[in-house]
Formats: sequence, structure tokens, C-alpha cells
Amino acid sequence: MKVFLGIIIGIVVVVVIGVLVLGYLGFVPGLSNLMGANKPAKLGGTYSAADYTSVMSKTGIQMNDNLANRYLPKSQKVYGPPKTVSVDMTPAEILAILNTKPMSPNVPFKDYDLRINADNSVEASALLEVDKIANNDQIPQEVKDALKSVNDAGLKEVPVYMKGDVSVVNGQLNYTAEDIKIGKLSIPAGQVNDAKSQVSNYFQTLESHIPGLSIKNASIINGKLHFDGTVPSSVSAK
Repeated sequence: MKVFLGIIIGIVVVVVIGVLVLGYLGFVPGLSNLMGANKPAKLGGTYSAADYTSVMSKTGIQMNDNLANRYLPKSQKVYGPPKTVSVDMTPAEILAILNTKPMSPNVPFKDYDLRINADNSVEASALLEVDKIANNDQIPQEVKDALKSVNDAGLKEVPVYMKGDVSVVNGQLNYTAEDIKIGKLSIPAGQVNDAKSQVSNYFQTLESHIPGLSIKNASIINGKLHFDGTVPSSVSAK
């Protein structure tokens, strides 16, 4: 689901501020390497229209046709009552959800890729669109303020990558980061693992943004994402 990969990418967001802002002030060595990177890591993920159809059938969410090509904020959508779901999703199905339909212009990520390894660790990559941060109501104001100088300096898109273990157990997010990159710049995993409170806050913000969404349990099992929780039964435009 979009929220689950958003959590993975969101873990990276908590260190983006410090790295980019301090980098522009000259405190982070190697920022020139970061500046030279403009494409997310290719992880080999593929998907098809059939994967999108499959995962929508599994979740049972009815997407009204009037949402097909419209960018609408939450206030202009109608969400049906929550329904309980328990589904297993393949990496291809997850990528189909993320990449098939256009997202809101305020979502600051695009070009998602995903790989689930034999040990059930997750690798995820995307482009962070810095210039969209200011209009995203899920991003705290202090983050927007910090990144404004980065955007003003001309850095509009930054590739982000993470490898690690991510799960939700009884509504609580758990993760262990193994490898983090912003552009070509490697970030100490400990810096991200120590930011659990910030990441948990980001997770709760993502959940609250979609009425009827509640992630009770989510984990990688045998190469698939197993999800237990509730989702809105339908989504349509007002």
C-alpha cells in the first residue's frame, strides 16, 4: 500500500533536513556527490496493469471513475465506511499501486522502486521533489522552513534510498535501517535508527490523512507484504 512504502521513504525524510541544509552551509563533506545524482536507484522492480487490477480486487476498495485523472485534496473526497482487510501483496502489486495512478501534486515523491530480499528485508527508492514540500500538509512546518533554502538554491529533486526491516505490530511502527542514501551520500544508519520518535510521528500523520485507514499489522513474510487493518471501502469525488 502507498502508506507502507511512504513509511519506508519517510524514515529517510527525518535525516534529509540536516544533511541538505547543513550541506548547503558547507558542513557536510561530499555534498558535491549528492548534487551530481538525479535519478533514484534502480532495484529491478516491475509491474503491469494486471498487478494493479489484482491488488485493487484484493483490498476491495471501490475507486469512483471521477477520481481517475483528478488531483483532489482530502477535503474534496468522500470516503466510504472502513472495512477490515487481510491481504498479501507482491512487490509488483505494491509498485502498481504507487506508480499506476497519478498522485496529488503535493506528494513529494515519484518514480518509486522496490525490492524484497530473500531475508525479507526491504529496499526502496524514489525521487524526493524538494519543491513540493511547501505545499504538503503532511510535512511539519519546521521541515518546510528548513528545506526552503535548499529549494531556493536550485536543488529540486533528490534521490533517496533505504534498505532495512520495517513492520507494524499492534499499530506500532518498528524498523531497523541498514543502508541509507540521499543522492550518492551515505547516511549513518544509527542516525536514522535513533530518530524513532520522529518517524513514528510521520507514520501517524500518514495514517490520519486517509479516513478509515488503520494499520494494525504489516510485515514482510515470504517475499510479500502482509497487511491487517482497515481501509476506506470506497473513494470518490464530492
